[in-house]
Amino acid sequence: MSGRWYRAYEGTTTDAKLAEVALVVGCSRSVVIATWHAILENAAGVNDGGRVDIPARRIAAVLCEPLTVIEGVMAEFETVGMLENGYVTAWKRRQFESDSSTERSRRHRERKRNGDATLQQRDATPPETETETETENNSHPSDVRSMREKVAQIDGRQIDDWFDEFWSTYPKRDGGNPRKPAAEKFEKLVRKTFHPAAIIAGARAYAEACRRDGRFGTAYVKQATTWLNQHGWQDDYLPVGAPAQPAERKPRAPDVWRKGMIAWLESGQWPFGREPTPDDPQTEAPPEILAEFCVSPGRHWMDCRRDWLAKIGGREEAMRIKAELGMPAERSVVAA
Repeated sequence: MSGRWYRAYEGTTTDAKLAEVALVVGCSRSVVIATWHAILENAAGVNDGGRVDIPARRIAAVLCEPLTVIEGVMAEFETVGMLENGYVTAWKRRQFESDSSTERSRRHRERKRNGDATLQQRDATPPETETETETENNSHPSDVRSMREKVAQIDGRQIDDWFDEFWSTYPKRDGGNPRKPAAEKFEKLVRKTFHPAAIIAGARAYAEACRRDGRFGTAYVKQATTWLNQHGWQDDYLPVGAPAQPAERKPRAPDVWRKGMIAWLESGQWPFGREPTPDDPQTEAPPEILAEFCVSPGRHWMDCRRDWLAKIGGREEAMRIKAELGMPAERSVVAA
């Protein structure tokens, strides 16, 4: 084992990209998640800016999955932008050198050497009087309070004041957003190395980005603690006033759209993340695919399913179409 750490973030099990990969490949989401973590673990061991050198067949052997499935999963990771030219995208932004056990050991040895040197210096120069020792070890309470207050101030402002500004700047969300753990995390960050002004500026940029893409005030805004844990202020956000740019994505093949449509007809859940659903006038689904599945703006998915089944000749034909598309038979429109 290499002894290196790698970071995995909250939201992996519900990530829309991983769900899309599972849908396209026709495997369970657990296989996709396990494959992704095998890739992250390998990149951490290689320790070359996110480079991956583990072949699909080795992952297939470790996970006891068919090689064709793992090859398909890894190919789709490229399609959705999680891998690019053999590298994990955004690796340097999400993984930190401080996670290295080697780096932690080096810092520990350095602290120990400094501590031993200080101890030897003290032993070599004894105090002139007992009073001097007592004064050193028994500081007056007011002196202790003064030191703590000094540490609690940054640029003349209390850390609590900095956090109040951060909290009022951070985008509002629908759902829980506990203040206390966020305040504790904020204090730890600014007491270490990060300036609160930089964190607040990042929160302001994140809030503007959420307003532009419609996330502001919804459950899609991250909890403040999660955002702080992920060093969200270091992410790249479009400047205020700039138009939001859609994420680059390769065009979906018609059969991928068909798989998504069938999944939507079965449960009403659109598998392509936060993209508009097929019944939304802003949907990205091609018109010919919508017509094929009897979908039009504003129509309920159950009405669309009923008309589609009638159009193709019943549930047995629906099962045949699913089999041709390589979709798992664990759930089907025939049982709806």
